[in-house]
Amino acid sequence: PKPQNPKSMNYYYFWVYLKFQFKLNFNLEFQIMASKEEVKQQKIAECKQNIGEFSNMVIQYIDMRVIKRDNKVFVETYGQFQTICDRYECGEQMFEYYKQLLSKFINSRSVPECRKSKFSSKAFINGFANQWKHYTFYLFSILKMFGYLDRFYIKNLGAHGQTLTATALELWSKSVFEKLISDLQSSVNEEIRKERMDETVDFDDVRLGI
Repeated sequence: PKPQNPKSMNYYYFWVYLKFQFKLNFNLEFQIMASKEEVKQQKIAECKQNIGEFSNMVIQYIDMRVIKRDNKVFVETYGQFQTICDRYECGEQMFEYYKQLLSKFINSRSVPECRKSKFSSKAFINGFANQWKHYTFYLFSILKMFGYLDRFYIKNLGAHGQTLTATALELWSKSVFEKLISDLQSSVNEEIRKERMDETVDFDDVRLGI
């Protein structure tokens, strides 16, 4: 209620003024914070897009042995990656993106391509070995971009941190090896059986499977 006493009126208007200023400052601060968060997410999204384009270049090389090399683009994207990790402390978010890229590669390429080769034991062993080579090539290529996480973000996690390479190997083991191990063992055993039956067998293939 509005007071009638002049002195109380002054206190009343002063209190109203303070409330107004507090609300105004709070709204401005909230808008600034929201704007900063929007800029942060935009910068992270731009960096992810650039890394995704680099990832596609690596895949293009795996498929066609042709790649448009542009060291300037790589250096700029890597610099952008370092900047947003330092400025916005988004190491965890970028680490999750790293795992997404590897999972996408495995689920869209490694597993389907291995299964396409199941028509013969020899073909399956060679197909499995080739997909492993492709995966390691892809891994070592994008590690150049994400290596900053190993040196800072993961290092700061201490005993709870898992290196980028260990994470990649774990993904391959769970998503490919554990799913196809029985097929791989059967293929190796089939090649050994053929050799015992005096059929021609390339033991390089058997060693690949083992």
